[in-house]
Amino acid sequence: MCSYCGCRAIGPISDLTREHVAIRNEMGEVRRAFDRGDLDAAADHLIILLPILILHDTVEELAIYPSMETVPMQADKVGVLFDEHDEVDRVLDTAMGKLRETGPSTVAWTEVLRVFAMLWEHIDHEENGLFPAAAIAFEVEDWERAEQVRADAEAGRIAMRPF
Repeated sequence: MCSYCGCRAIGPISDLTREHVAIRNEMGEVRRAFDRGDLDAAADHLIILLPILILHDTVEELAIYPSMETVPMQADKVGVLFDEHDEVDRVLDTAMGKLRETGPSTVAWTEVLRVFAMLWEHIDHEENGLFPAAAIAFEVEDWERAEQVRADAEAGRIAMRPF
């Protein structure tokens, strides 16, 4: 994660960056548990990851990404980020369905780990491209919208997608 532009000092980016650390840590825990064959622990860490990821994605999808779409030369990049969120959601929805229905042994863990690898790169693109660009391009209203979306999501005023 970069430290050169100072964008992490901006409240919404600071929050999203902190969540990136937590997301990466839990993805690592899932991978390590899977590698040692402890599928119950892998499932436990996946369950810990999901609420962090849901809140994080809500702020990005309802505030950060829409604001970035208005920035010249960013709309295509934002489209890719939305698509990647959709892929993560699809895989984790399927994994959670299997987990609830038949337990951790039936989850396609290699598919979960594949999407985690993609998510790791996705986070790099945000940390080293999107967030610094937002720090330059966003107006006060964009940051206020991101803060309001987070507050509304945390208070349950925004319906967040369940896994």
